[in-house]
Amino acid sequence: MPRSVVGIKAQMRDHSISIPTPENTEPFSMPNACNLCREDETPAWAVATLEEWFPESRSRDKLIRRTETFTAAALLLRARMPATDEAMRATNFA
Repeated sequence: MPRSVVGIKAQMRDHSISIPTPENTEPFSMPNACNLCREDETPAWAVATLEEWFPESRSRDKLIRRTETFTAAALLLRARMPATDEAMRATNFA
């Protein structure tokens, strides 16, 4: 099983099964289950394939919006941190 969960000090294997969201791979540098196994394909290929297989599904939309919201909040929090607190900033969505 590929290492897909990124922590502060290591990458770990994740045994959970969630909806793949390859739309988040390029803008947020998040791995997706499709491209962890099919390394020769692009995230765009994974998006197109999922849309072909599940044309009526909107399940991934909520996960995409959630990632966008959390990233924006993390960036705002990071921008408000004092510049002298580099250790703290380094652990918050570097």
